[in-house]
Amino acid sequence: WKFASVSCFLSRERGAMADDFDGSLLLFQEQMYRHCTEDNDSLSVLARGLGLDRLLLAFLRLYCDSRSLVLVIGLGEAERLLLMDELSVLEPACPPRFVNADFAVDTRTDVYLRGGVVFVTSRILVVDMLTKRMPTHLLTGIVVCNAQRVLPSTTEAFILRLYRRENRTGFIKAFTDYPEGFNSGFSQIEKVMKSLWVSRLHVWPRFHEAVKDPFDRHPPDVCQVQVGMTANMLRIQDAISAIMSSLLREITKTRPSLNAEDLTLERGLFTSFDTQLRRQLDPVWNNLSQKTKQLVADLRTLRELTSFVDQYDCVSFYQCLESIRSAWVGTGPQRQPSQWLLLDAADDLFAFAKQRVFKSKKETDASGATHNAIQCQLECPPKWEALLSVLREVDDLVAQGHFGEDARVLVCAENATTCYQLQEFLRRGSDYVLNRQLARFQAWRTKSTKLLSSSDDTAPTSSDGKEKEAKDALNAAASAVSAKTGRNRAGKKKQLEMAALAGATDNIEAVPMLDEDEGDVHVEKDPEDDFTACYRALGNGSIFFHALHTESPMSTLFARTLSKVNPSVVVLYDPNLACLRQVEVFKASRRSQALRVYFMLYKGSFQEQRYLSSIRYERKAFEYLIFERSHMPEMVDQDGRSGRRQEQERLLHVRPGEEDCRANTRAAGGQKAVLAPQKVIVDMREFRSSLPGILHERNMELEPRTLQVGDYVLSPDICVERKSLVDLVGSLSSGRLYNQCVAMTRYYTVPILLIEFDEGKPFSLLGTHETLSSEIEFKNTMSKLTLLTINFPTLRLIWSKSPHATAETFAELKKHKAEPHADTAAAIGSELGDALENMSTDYAAGPQALLRKLPGVTSANIRFIMEKVKNLKELANMSLEQMQEVAGKISGKTLFDFFNNNRVQEPPKSASASTASSAAAATNSSLSSSSSS
Repeated sequence: WKFASVSCFLSRERGAMADDFDGSLLLFQEQMYRHCTEDNDSLSVLARGLGLDRLLLAFLRLYCDSRSLVLVIGLGEAERLLLMDELSVLEPACPPRFVNADFAVDTRTDVYLRGGVVFVTSRILVVDMLTKRMPTHLLTGIVVCNAQRVLPSTTEAFILRLYRRENRTGFIKAFTDYPEGFNSGFSQIEKVMKSLWVSRLHVWPRFHEAVKDPFDRHPPDVCQVQVGMTANMLRIQDAISAIMSSLLREITKTRPSLNAEDLTLERGLFTSFDTQLRRQLDPVWNNLSQKTKQLVADLRTLRELTSFVDQYDCVSFYQCLESIRSAWVGTGPQRQPSQWLLLDAADDLFAFAKQRVFKSKKETDASGATHNAIQCQLECPPKWEALLSVLREVDDLVAQGHFGEDARVLVCAENATTCYQLQEFLRRGSDYVLNRQLARFQAWRTKSTKLLSSSDDTAPTSSDGKEKEAKDALNAAASAVSAKTGRNRAGKKKQLEMAALAGATDNIEAVPMLDEDEGDVHVEKDPEDDFTACYRALGNGSIFFHALHTESPMSTLFARTLSKVNPSVVVLYDPNLACLRQVEVFKASRRSQALRVYFMLYKGSFQEQRYLSSIRYERKAFEYLIFERSHMPEMVDQDGRSGRRQEQERLLHVRPGEEDCRANTRAAGGQKAVLAPQKVIVDMREFRSSLPGILHERNMELEPRTLQVGDYVLSPDICVERKSLVDLVGSLSSGRLYNQCVAMTRYYTVPILLIEFDEGKPFSLLGTHETLSSEIEFKNTMSKLTLLTINFPTLRLIWSKSPHATAETFAELKKHKAEPHADTAAAIGSELGDALENMSTDYAAGPQALLRKLPGVTSANIRFIMEKVKNLKELANMSLEQMQEVAGKISGKTLFDFFNNNRVQEPPKSASASTASSAAAATNSSLSSSSSS
């Protein structure tokens, strides 16, 4: 057999994969296609692996025409690249285009007017819609992918609301292949459909009759290979289960309010478990003890170990455990080790993992004394031998003429590293691969021990006897590697020595990998490099390797791999539900072609449990969707085509207190006065948040601009700087907030600092070891906020519990106020950037650097000061009125106090007055240090 590698990212030959797409669809895919074309607005939920990519490709191909304009939003990077390349090959006359922030503002409208299919990022599209660069009335429709993520507060929901208000004839098509995303929350499917502006729901599970029929009539020949785990692997699995169960009981005891149904060992095997647990703890996260937070982190670590048992070889898994243990050694007295490391099950875990690599044997020396010797005993993964048996069976079948002369085998593993190891195993054998991995592990231990001993002279070391035994065992493995490669460079033995195997302290950070012997094997090369080249034609009898990477949309890539390789045998080394269904679709599309599938999994392992649970969870999600669809009420104008829903939403958010908005029976038959919508100038960077969409929902007119001062401009006098709690703390520490407040107070009479927090999540501005005090402490966030209000008496602070509360506050602040002008708001402060660009070349660098560090000197006034003042001496001798004239009222007072703070002799004050005076006097120095930093 010859070997070929299959690309995971298809960076070089993506377009060539579309050559095999002939546009033919299976029967159930044709039904999906008809539903998409017949229904105006709908949401289609498919099971993973049923060919969502083929459905999207066939549907978008209809609109690759300059006479139509269809937008595609919500796609990931890998999915977008695949679809665009395939559409470009299939429809070269009108290829799809991609619009993002790299496009100039003036050229975006031309791209839209050219028509066809346009892939666009959500943030750019919402800005183009608000600024009228996007001809919304000309849109044929919008395709939304990953529809389970579209909630009322998302940017995609904002886009669809803008679209429906101006275009009631175009379609909205939403697609997703993640039904489990609709199970969280109350009436999640109804919220998503309302946000999508769709009224029809199409559900396509695997147990649908139309889906089952082609698979049952033309099934592939599936051989399930159940591999038994070794005794040590079973013991390791039991130890991890015991540790996870103990941690789950502990966290349930600590927080009894948690939902016990979600805290099970079965759910702990999935990556979504971390998100679900954190979502339940978010409201009280700041009040949790360090012990509880550590339990959450430990559960995530153990969940990763459950997958490592099946994927890693014995040496890699043992090195992973040693890395976890060494991370808690020598980290200082304040950092406590994880609790699970102190359990008896943890000792068993490390002991059984070590037994897979080393064994202890009693030996008698020349003097007759008996001692324990450590020897290498590398345990070969059972799946490797099973894979070899499968390939031998395929050899026999090929010899008997079952698959013809050009027989191709496609081996699918979880990641590229596993594919690389399997390739080396089939070429050189298990001893070579494991011994080389052991040499890597030895080099890691040697380098980590050297790094630790160089930083800490008192690092603990093991006894001389154990050290010598470890050296002998590992040097024997190094010799085996050298013998197989035919190279034995001088000094290699000394480089491969390990200071201590048992009891040594390791350092996991920044340990470089040891370079292996030059020649056929290059250990220092990243395994991903061997899988970034696309297919290579190596003649008859080729074995192709494909890395699944389940975290990415690999089901789409795997379908392209099947189409291009056209294998006769598929070996699923790691079970994957989506890939198995892609194989079924592939076989149903090629009815006359023989296809055998070997489905490999460890019997009774975490791997098997994870696979079976994913099937059950998906079926449960589809049953829930079917039930909800049957009991879902008929919403009047859910899609907004008649305009009733838009009018109802407008009346729902009518501004209170506006009497002229009410009907008057004496004026022209009860006509309502038409009010101009409230206008808000929004900074372009704010469209990453949900607040602009909520403001628009409350009938406010948004004008996106690039603002130099503030985030929102409500009127010519009101400017708002919005900060989340995390951003507030960071801005106070860096001094950025001080400069922002200086600019707002200089240009606006009513500057506002808006601080948003989550009403369901308690917070505190005090650190873990901070307490409330009557004195000013410059490292305290509360003190910094106090100093900020003292320095800027006109600054208003508004605490908002949610974006909806912020929208209500904005509506109240805008009552009876003049509307802002967008060009004026954008021009405010814009001269600062142009002025600062050439400042360093116009003036001397030394005095300029000193001037920047003076309190009261900011980026807003430094240019004006340098133009009006000859030198620093003249600035220091200015009066208060002169300084306020060149630096501003507040900044000038701060600068004057800095130069003249020793001239005023004040009488002694009382204790309380002295404290207040010292706080006010310290204000300038504190904020100036923040500004200079």
